[in-house]
Amino acid sequence: MGAIPKEMIEKEKIQFVRIDKDNGGFTYNEENFPGFEGIFLGFNSHTYDFKGKTQHKIDIFLYDEYVYMIEIGRYSWIAFKLLNQLLSIPTQEIATSNNHMRLLLTKRGDNLNIFVRWNGEFLRWKYKFADLKFNDKNEAEKQQHLKKIIDKWFNVLFELKPFDPKKDIETIKETEEIENEAIKIVDDEDLPF
Repeated sequence: MGAIPKEMIEKEKIQFVRIDKDNGGFTYNEENFPGFEGIFLGFNSHTYDFKGKTQHKIDIFLYDEYVYMIEIGRYSWIAFKLLNQLLSIPTQEIATSNNHMRLLLTKRGDNLNIFVRWNGEFLRWKYKFADLKFNDKNEAEKQQHLKKIIDKWFNVLFELKPFDPKKDIETIKETEEIENEAIKIVDDEDLPF
């Protein structure tokens, strides 16, 4: 017991990361980064009201000393591109622990692209755009179709690897404490041989 250093409090808080649509990349602590990476913890989603409209977000949780929550607009083309790549991962692999994910964002003109590197390998889309029946639809119909596809894809992935920050962060801290204790034992110079 005693004083709690600021660093310890920061490690226990979720670090929020958002997409910078204007420049491409991710914004974290008011800085822009072209990529973000860490151990993949899972998915969640949330909604909030902004200027009288309900905003829907997909949350991807990564861990690298801190727990990062990357927020992506749920019904956006960037979410479509991201989920399409993640669906190409074998389902049993998504559900396992210690998978490393790197997300890279680029912007060319008005087009924002996201690339996923999973355990060192770049992913490809699982479904071709032409096969998803977007042709011959007006903009409103395309948007409705996009929402339906994203909801279906997200639900599949969320079922495989849900992450609830309120309860799952405690598990991460406990695992880290056990690992730190193991390191102390191994590093102890007084161990008899």
